[in-house]
Amino acid sequence: MQLLDCLALQKESKELVIHCLDKNSNVKQQIVIPTGHVKQLLSLADDDDNGTLLALLGHNTVEFWQWNGSSEFQQRLQLMQAEQIALAKHENQLYLAVLTAPPATGVHIYRSDYRKSLDFQIEQVFDLDEAVQQPRHLSFVQLHRSKDLLLCLSNATPTQPLRIYQYQGVKGFQQILGDSTLPGAKLLKTLQMPGMRHPLLALADGDGVYLVAPQFTRL
Repeated sequence: MQLLDCLALQKESKELVIHCLDKNSNVKQQIVIPTGHVKQLLSLADDDDNGTLLALLGHNTVEFWQWNGSSEFQQRLQLMQAEQIALAKHENQLYLAVLTAPPATGVHIYRSDYRKSLDFQIEQVFDLDEAVQQPRHLSFVQLHRSKDLLLCLSNATPTQPLRIYQYQGVKGFQQILGDSTLPGAKLLKTLQMPGMRHPLLALADGDGVYLVAPQFTRL
């Protein structure tokens, strides 16, 4: 599965019209989903081009739809105070991370077996400090060289502008970095630059953009 760049237009009739681009920046498909009040859209295209999985963050819900010429509803998760979502596929599993706002601020991680029918179940919950004033952002990063899946979170605490969790099998996601040298980030985004084998993590504040790259050590 690969992430697609998509643009969605919300119509008053509770209809979401989505236009997705392929790797050549051509409009690959137009998708119509009968739903409304969508705050965030994420999409994953099947490697075999058998369809597209759509994750739609709405008011206290995350809906999943499958598109393969027509839209088919898959699953709905009821979530209180959900602010942001991130989605990734790793080792035949789908992972959904949900960032929630007060009074229960935290990161909720769900997992579903991609080889079976979609059925996301809660796996882990990380509580966060409610006193942080800066906005938080989260993003999955896949390192193909080391076959690692990372979950990156900005402004986890006042002293941790960047926190990184690594997926460690039966242990789930474990924190491996809590950086205090970077400035507080207003934006966190994963970048795949042409000619680079691994993605970069971009953090932006009011003064500039900071790029974080993985370092691989041979043991």
